[in-house]
Amino acid sequence: MKARRIGYARVSTKDQTLERQIKLLIEAGVSKDNIYLEKVTGRTLNRTKWKELLADLIVGDTLIVTELDRLGRNKKDILATFELLEAKGVYVEILNMPLLNTNNENEFVRELLQPTALNLLAYFAQKEIELKKERQTGAYAALPVDEKGRKLSIKKNKVVGRPNKQENLSQEQKRYIEAWIAGNIKTKDCIKATGIGKSTLFVIKKNIIGGGV
Repeated sequence: MKARRIGYARVSTKDQTLERQIKLLIEAGVSKDNIYLEKVTGRTLNRTKWKELLADLIVGDTLIVTELDRLGRNKKDILATFELLEAKGVYVEILNMPLLNTNNENEFVRELLQPTALNLLAYFAQKEIELKKERQTGAYAALPVDEKGRKLSIKKNKVVGRPNKQENLSQEQKRYIEAWIAGNIKTKDCIKATGIGKSTLFVIKKNIIGGGV
């Protein structure tokens, strides 16, 4: 059976597009049918398509990604991925770092340069991820707030982040919560009736009565 070229493309949020990565993978000789696509942060372990890809890879396949950090969320993960793929007999190609390609026929590059380069580049990839997170945190902290203290997008002037559950309660949910606060129904019955978790209920209660529990 002819060795397969299989691609993996990932972005961190649903708002981001995979088109650039798909284009680069196709240009590298990967069939569109052989590209696994995922929209999930690299920090989570719940990468469904990545797990499916690893299960699908067999000896002689080549895994192609556009950038090193597609293979893991930190240096440890990246190095572990390389070891796992090597153990499975799978080659790796990093489109923007061809020095790391494990199907390199140059023995000097493969045995002497690659291990050092991989450690260094995995380290820098991890640092870039950390810096990106710091920039995102700083940018979020700098956003203006409305009269309710909610962060607003500068471009769209809309509330960003997760919606405030207390502000989006239905009238029926409010009635159950009021009855619960008044002691007329039990906590478990309020949770069942409203679909709101226990911790969130107590936060709402604290906000409503000004600090009491």
